[in-house]
Amino acid sequence: MENAIPPESPVRGELNELVQSFAKNPFADQHEQARRLFEIMAELPLGHELAFLAGSQIPLTAYAPLAIPMKFAPTLGDSLHFLARYVKLQAPLITFDFTQDEHFGYFALDFRLPTSETAEIFLTAAVFSALSAELSLVTGGSHNFHSIKLRNCTDTYLAMYKKFFAICPDINLSENTGVIPKKVLETPNPFADRASFKRYGVEYEQQLKDSRITGQLSEKISGILTSQISQPPNMHDLALQLNLSDRQLRFALTKEGTSYRELLMRCRVEYSRTQLRNPRMNISQLARKLGYNDITAFNHGFKRWTGKSPTEFQRELLSK
Repeated sequence: MENAIPPESPVRGELNELVQSFAKNPFADQHEQARRLFEIMAELPLGHELAFLAGSQIPLTAYAPLAIPMKFAPTLGDSLHFLARYVKLQAPLITFDFTQDEHFGYFALDFRLPTSETAEIFLTAAVFSALSAELSLVTGGSHNFHSIKLRNCTDTYLAMYKKFFAICPDINLSENTGVIPKKVLETPNPFADRASFKRYGVEYEQQLKDSRITGQLSEKISGILTSQISQPPNMHDLALQLNLSDRQLRFALTKEGTSYRELLMRCRVEYSRTQLRNPRMNISQLARKLGYNDITAFNHGFKRWTGKSPTEFQRELLSK
């Protein structure tokens, strides 16, 4: 990947720092770092090839410990239900939903943080490629999707979907979804270990229960920050409002895999998204609403949150 970036490129040093950070502490509480890493990868000249190759050649167990108990599931359908239920405990950026009807399973992919269109296309391709590789390990076949539906895609990625999956995805839809035939989902897993799978389920269910307790706090904090978006309380003042110590608040948010800084950034981005959908809202007005007197500081902050300038962000919103 480094070889694809010119030595003089300003992102080369940033990429090295991100890779080293993940090597020391893979994906733990690194939501924003993960997003930035994938944005850099998506912008590489051969990013479309990298997405499919990384997904197909790196096993899911390399991404998160959550993939290990999935290996013990009785069927592929059981495995995907497990992933969708507990992914929020470990994945820093991606979330899944999995449902079934009498003919198909629907594996829907979304993102926890606002993500650039190029990064979303890259990550979606990588996830579906990794999923296809895992399905193939059990079924022995290479084409396990009935169809793929995407929000966005480019011609280069469409060509790769045809090459790897023999499928031309439907695009401009409301979500990213892989449609999997029932017979694939019901394929018995030769590596199944029901006792281990059940034990992991009990363990992860307790973790999910604990995360919901802190999740209620996170939602409350988001409400406070949004209501005071022009002058949001700092970490200490927020803790006082919640009758917690700074340490208790930090620990509660860490258990949920988030932080004060991340929640504030999300609230600012969501508030901006709402405001900028109005074509009459200009950037200076939004900056003032978010408590910025210096438009340059606001522009820098906004690009750090979203990867785009406020003008680019608004233009993209209004074009949809």
